[in-house]
Amino acid sequence: MRFIWLILIGLATAGLLPAQTQLSGVINHYAAVTGIDTCTHTLTVSDASNFVAGEYLLLMQMQGALINTSNSAAFGDVTDYRSSGRYERARIASVAGNTIILEKALYHNYQLDGKVQAVTWPVYAEAVVSGELSAAPWNGATGGVLVFETTGSLTLMADIDVSGKGFRGGVADINDGNDCSWLVNVSAYSYGLNNWRGAAKGEGIAAFLPGQEAGRGAQANGGGGGNDHNSGGGGGANVTSGGIGGENNEPTTFGCDGQFPGRGGKAAAFEAQRLFMGGGGGAGHENNDVGTAGGAGGGIAIIMTPFISGNGRSIKANGLAAVSSIGDGAGGGGGGGTVYLRTTSIIGPLTVSANGGAGGSVNNSAADRCHGPGGGGSGGRVVCTVNPAMISVNGGTSGISYNSSACSDSPNGAQAGANGSSGIGPTWTPLPEGQEPNTAPMVLNQPLIVTACAGQTRYSRCKSPASTCSCNGRSIPAQVLSI
Repeated sequence: MRFIWLILIGLATAGLLPAQTQLSGVINHYAAVTGIDTCTHTLTVSDASNFVAGEYLLLMQMQGALINTSNSAAFGDVTDYRSSGRYERARIASVAGNTIILEKALYHNYQLDGKVQAVTWPVYAEAVVSGELSAAPWNGATGGVLVFETTGSLTLMADIDVSGKGFRGGVADINDGNDCSWLVNVSAYSYGLNNWRGAAKGEGIAAFLPGQEAGRGAQANGGGGGNDHNSGGGGGANVTSGGIGGENNEPTTFGCDGQFPGRGGKAAAFEAQRLFMGGGGGAGHENNDVGTAGGAGGGIAIIMTPFISGNGRSIKANGLAAVSSIGDGAGGGGGGGTVYLRTTSIIGPLTVSANGGAGGSVNNSAADRCHGPGGGGSGGRVVCTVNPAMISVNGGTSGISYNSSACSDSPNGAQAGANGSSGIGPTWTPLPEGQEPNTAPMVLNQPLIVTACAGQTRYSRCKSPASTCSCNGRSIPAQVLSI
């Protein structure tokens, strides 16, 4: 054995073995996409300084889903996913200023109002995770995603962890005065921020609408905030649902109950070509400044390597638990994120987890009331080509309302998040990537017998086999046309 090691050391010294890159911290760079030209396959980004010609990038739309906003249990149901969760790998042809030209046409269409981001895609010969490897946290425009690949082996000597890097939990910060009454049940599904009637919703794949950022309705896969008075927040979700928050029960006749806690995040679409971050948990309702925020959801880890040595380490995309409260409503747990592991061989023990975060508990401090704990976040999604030693996509537990002189310890109706989803096998892991070469569009002279539309002297469209132009009721191929 000593002889073999001496040979290996000699080969490495001679430069005949591939160098092992040491990985830790955050290795990706992120840029918000502010423009997409599908004619020239060009991206305009907030900062292209870290993108290099010949290298890959990940293009991904983080939000953009449309939801039902009626004052009903349907609040938060997705009515149109649009391109939320769509993603693809693309190679860079050239970079000029903040413009990135791609080598091939994009595979998907994207909507810029859905928070599209470009992420650098490092490729290493061989790599060792020598310190915890993670992603920048989602900040509302970029982050939340770790992506890289190796052409040779990947060795874990530390964990890969994007837990809590996903959608943000609702913030427990209600400044408006609270004048709750035992005669009034506060039951609406949405309110504006800083309205004492409802706590902030957790973030999800649908953008917040002004005046509807708070209240018990789920924000797609983001958990709902607890309603007045002191009910708990709902848990965030991924492809399965988060748990509802717990009620606040006031044993006295004239106490202000909180019978409308945050609803759990709604399960998002389960599709091969959509990957989601975990939804944030909803905040617990507060009126004494001791309510707690919802937990952040897990981020996304995309890893491609032919061989991975686990060494008993973990790849984690867990949702975060909500902090416990000491007298107001507690927040819901964050939903588990997503792990996409594409490999041909796993050597040694490796755990892959995308668990939901636990809902926050409430210490009632021996008072005669039972404040609302938070619901658990759902488990996330794990997609692997080879089965690791252990996969965990457990839903987070609900919180408990305890230490009350008026009621026994219990969740007060709060529920755990649902378990997530895992899939093994190459059919589970298609990697979207455009194949059509980026070539300049054709310019054709239109036959003289074709007339322009009224008041129109010229129009142009890019060549696209799936599209047509319409002029005076006639269907014209969608090429660059001159009239």
